[in-house]
Amino acid sequence: MYHGPSIKILGIVMFICSGYWVNYRQTIQTPLRYVEDVPKVKIVMSHIDQCQLTEQRLSGVGTTLGSNEQVRFQVRHLSHSTYNFLKKYDGAFEIEARYTYQRIDGPRNRFEFDMQRYWYSRGIVCKLVANSAIKCQQTQYQFFTINALVNLIRSWHVHLVEWFEQLPSGLRDYGETLLLGYVRPDFYLDNQGLSKMGLIHLFSISGFQVHLVCQVWYLICRRLKFLKEMRLWSSQIILVVF
Repeated sequence: MYHGPSIKILGIVMFICSGYWVNYRQTIQTPLRYVEDVPKVKIVMSHIDQCQLTEQRLSGVGTTLGSNEQVRFQVRHLSHSTYNFLKKYDGAFEIEARYTYQRIDGPRNRFEFDMQRYWYSRGIVCKLVANSAIKCQQTQYQFFTINALVNLIRSWHVHLVEWFEQLPSGLRDYGETLLLGYVRPDFYLDNQGLSKMGLIHLFSISGFQVHLVCQVWYLICRRLKFLKEMRLWSSQIILVVF
C-alpha cells in the first residue's frame, strides 16, 4: 500500500539531487574558461585564517569579487606595508592584483598525490597567480549575516591558534592539531616519532573533533531533557554543519 508513494517521492528526490549536481559541476568549472596567459585585474576576498603568509608571499583560498568563484590565489611579492598589515590583521580582507588564471595540475605519475582531484572536491579548479598586489584592504560585512558569522568564527580560530603557539611544543602541536584542526608547516618534521609508531593518522584524519562536538551537544541535550531520539536526530544536523 505504501510502495507507490514511496517510489514517487524517491524519484523526485533523485531528480532534484541530479539536477543540483549537474548545476554544481557547471558552476565550479566556470573559471576554466579564463585560463590563458593574459593577466586580468581581479579582487579576491579571503580571510587571514585561510592563508599562508611569509615576508614575501601570500597564498590561500578565496572568492573572486563579483563572480563569486572559489579559487586558490598566490601573490609572489608583497610590499612591506601589505605584509605588515596582514601580519597584524585577524579578519577578512580584499586583495586586488593582476592575476593569471592557471589550471590546477593533476598527478604526473602513478604514486603522486592527486592535487587536482583534492581541490576539485573543495569546489576549486583554478589558481590565480600575481607577481604583486595593487591594493589590499579589510572587508566589512554587515551584521547578522552568514558571512559575518563565518568571519567571526575564523577570527576566533586565529586567536586560538595564537594562544596555543605560546604553549610548550608538544602540547602546542597536539592541541592545535586535535582541537583546532590546524597543522603547523613543520608539524610532521618535528614529530617524526609519530610516523615511526604508526600514529600519524590520528592527526591527519581524526574523529577526535567529531567526538568532542557530539559530547558537548549530548551534554546540552541532557540539561534540556531532550529525548534520546531527538538528541540523535539533532546531532546529525549539528555534524553536517560542523
